Amino acid sequence: MQQHPDQLKMEEEPFLKGTVNTVIYHNDANLYTVLKVKVTETSEAIEDKVVSVTGYFPALQEEETYTFYGKTVTHPKFGLQFQAEHFKKEIPTTKEGVIQYLSSDLFEGIGKKPLKRL
Repeated sequence: MQQHPDQLKMEEEPFLKGTVNTVIYHNDANLYTVLKVKVTETSEAIEDKVVSVTGYFPALQEEETYTFYGKTVTHPKFGLQFQAEHFKKEIPTTKEGVIQYLSSDLFEGIGKKPLKRL
């Protein structure tokens, strides 16, 4: 099966995958955002376990996993950052991940107890 050209391009781009620990700053007017992300995988030479990610995003959820595509930069005041051009939300694949996702604030009225019975 052939991959779509956009998929090939994304696989070649520098990336950082991780879980959003904290939304440090989010501007609703222009969507500029600064996040602290716990790194799980990256194509970059980043040794820090938690990295600042900057970019223009809609409101992203803490404790959710995303893959950010962009480049590593060194800010004169704030140091190492990953400057993202675009991103994709990772869909949970483990039972625990699905339970956490469905019991989050995104789905009101669904608690962890009923989901654990699935």
